[in-house]
Amino acid sequence: MTGLKRINNIPADYVIEDIYKVYKKTSIANTGEYPVEYSIYHKILCEVHKMMMDKILLESKDILLPYIGSIRIKKKYPHSSKPFEERKKYIPKDWVASKKAGKWIYETNEHRGGYHYRFFWFKRLIPNIPYYTFKPARTNKRKLAFLLKNKPAIDYFE
Repeated sequence: MTGLKRINNIPADYVIEDIYKVYKKTSIANTGEYPVEYSIYHKILCEVHKMMMDKILLESKDILLPYIGSIRIKKKYPHSSKPFEERKKYIPKDWVASKKAGKWIYETNEHRGGYHYRFFWFKRLIPNIPYYTFKPARTNKRKLAFLLKNKPAIDYFE
């Protein structure tokens, strides 16, 4: 089926255009000056987000977001108390190697001592916070995978 658009599973409530409208309204009301154009605002916002992700990925830092918590990369050893046969259902499969071998090959992350890594959001206790999720962009997930394979000096929180 060609020509069909993929529909998002979870629609975004607010996007950058909505945030810009609020910024524009409050900027004129508070200072009386006209705010920056949308294209400049968008570039600034993208650059700030890139700087925040670089802090998380390259420097292994927490990013504290007021009122909603902090974001970091967390490492975890998957079900270390159980034998491999019991915990293998939780371990991801290496699909390329499995297809070549003709049997299941599990991704054991030997290059990182068996640890698995993921972005983690420590949520603050404010109303309705359990209903929100944090899903990093694919480029950030791929950058994390690249850094884990190629930069052994970077270590993350357990």
